[in-house]
Amino acid sequence: MQLHIFFASSAIVGSTVIALEGVFVVAHGRAYLVPSMEAKDDPSRSVVMDYEQLKPLLLSKVPAFGGGAYLYCDQAVVEGTLSLSEEGAEAQFVFRDVLSFSLTRRGHAFQVVP
Repeated sequence: MQLHIFFASSAIVGSTVIALEGVFVVAHGRAYLVPSMEAKDDPSRSVVMDYEQLKPLLLSKVPAFGGGAYLYCDQAVVEGTLSLSEEGAEAQFVFRDVLSFSLTRRGHAFQVVP
């Protein structure tokens, strides 16, 4: 499901397994999925992911961008267990467990998980 469609129709209670398509961003030590490149700096429109858990997988499979604020800013499809964030968090949702994760950069697909 496209992330912008999910945000428009979300009614998550508890946790659910779902596949979402959007733009995967890593910046300032945070990893998250947003609906579009234009939303890459808007945490309120993001789904947070565990960067520390993903970092070794990402660095071993997908080269990071260098010299800028963004280590990754690529089209992605993520499937996992989606939950509501804790109260007061910037993002409304968080992926607790990532079952499948692929990135596409310049026409090349990278399978990060599994």
